[in-house]
Amino acid sequence: MNSRYDALDPEGRPLDRSTLLPEYDFVVVGAGSAGAVVASRLSEVPDWKVLVLEAGGHESEVTDVPSLAAYLQLSQIDWGYKTVPNGQACLAMKNTQCNWPRGKILGGSSVLNYMLYVRGNRYTKFEQCK
Repeated sequence: MNSRYDALDPEGRPLDRSTLLPEYDFVVVGAGSAGAVVASRLSEVPDWKVLVLEAGGHESEVTDVPSLAAYLQLSQIDWGYKTVPNGQACLAMKNTQCNWPRGKILGGSSVLNYMLYVRGNRYTKFEQCK
């Protein structure tokens, strides 16, 4: 891995923590896909001060390659959530629980889900599709 990846990253690093202000107009928790867009839009107003908080660290060259997402799951950038057993899914898995990758990094869960857009299921309780 390139130890100077942060200097070569075209998106650049976040600002140094020493530049924190004593007060902000908005605090956005999470720098995933949604949080980053919300913070960006809020920061378009010049008089507003916006702070983005992210529990995870900085990305590396590995996190920028969508085909390596499986390598990143269950790593330090994944919250390590598991699904609740429900008798209808993950039946072949230990304790009938699947991993539920959730990102703890700039970029959020899109870093762990191959950067795919996935629509939700319109059925609320695993109803049979007709």
